[in-house]
Amino acid sequence: MKDKLVQSESGAALILVLFVVVLLASVGSAMLFSTSYSKQTIVSNAEVQGEFYRAEGAIEVALKEMEIYEKGAIAYLQEELPKQFSIGAKNDIPIKVSLESYDKETNTYEIGARYASESKVNRNLLLNIQEETIVSGYLKSPLYFVENFNYNGSNNHDTLKLYDNKLKMSNTDFNTVKAHLEIPNDASNFGHEKVSSSKNYMSGTHFFEVLDYSGNDNQLYIGPDAIVMVKEMKVTGQGNTSNIVVDGVLIVNDLNHGGNFPITVNGALVVTSNYNGAGKLIINSGIIVKNFSTSGNNDFTGEGKGIDCSLIGLANAGLCKKGSSEDVTNTSTIKVEDYKTTIGNK
Repeated sequence: MKDKLVQSESGAALILVLFVVVLLASVGSAMLFSTSYSKQTIVSNAEVQGEFYRAEGAIEVALKEMEIYEKGAIAYLQEELPKQFSIGAKNDIPIKVSLESYDKETNTYEIGARYASESKVNRNLLLNIQEETIVSGYLKSPLYFVENFNYNGSNNHDTLKLYDNKLKMSNTDFNTVKAHLEIPNDASNFGHEKVSSSKNYMSGTHFFEVLDYSGNDNQLYIGPDAIVMVKEMKVTGQGNTSNIVVDGVLIVNDLNHGGNFPITVNGALVVTSNYNGAGKLIINSGIIVKNFSTSGNNDFTGEGKGIDCSLIGLANAGLCKKGSSEDVTNTSTIKVEDYKTTIGNK
């Protein structure tokens, strides 16, 4: 009886041990599978994240190129895409950016970025693009007057033939020019500084009460990005090296131009009241004057091609003749309306 009880207990213990072994094996196998699966998930997520950031980087590069594309953003999408960008630490991973779809009526364009091959991530942006094309031109005449034109001198040195080539500007267009250049209606607001020596103005807007050049070998230079406003300007004297060069904009309320040295106008000269003089003008672009009066030799030379209309706010006015293809400017406003990311082989 005792032997049977011992045998029964030994059998039960054996079964219990086997059960524990099977249980531990099952748990260990599950833990091993879980660890392996987690490792695979981490690797997969890292790859997806890498693709996402590279696709995002390629889109950023494409957007920057789009912003500065000479023909405009829409032309970039149509002419440059699809295009591959090398993104990564070694720049060895090609990312393809493509124009996926577009709707000209709503000005919306969808671009997508993904690995050039074996892609898992597709990054898409929906863009709204507004464009304006400006064909810049030039005033049709080297000289425009608003109210009066008095040509009292000899035309022996007038190679521009201003008497025959002058044109009248309306008060409306003249006020448009003044508003664009932000010329004060009251000339007393031009400032209180007197200038009587050589000066260079490379950029910005400058105001003076009196600018007096009296032939003392002084030079005044107005750069392409500068605007100089003067209440009263006097040009007199016989300086051999004296000169005034206007590559930007010179605005004068009253200009008395005598003496022996020239004013060279490559940008724009705007006289809001009276121009009086017999001095030399080299007009490579043009001048606008409210009242023009001249006498003497009338030494007017230069190219006389007219003022760049975009410089004075008249780009779309009838006074302007259209420029060449080199004068075309495209401006684009790009707005991101939506974006999405899809994961999957493609």
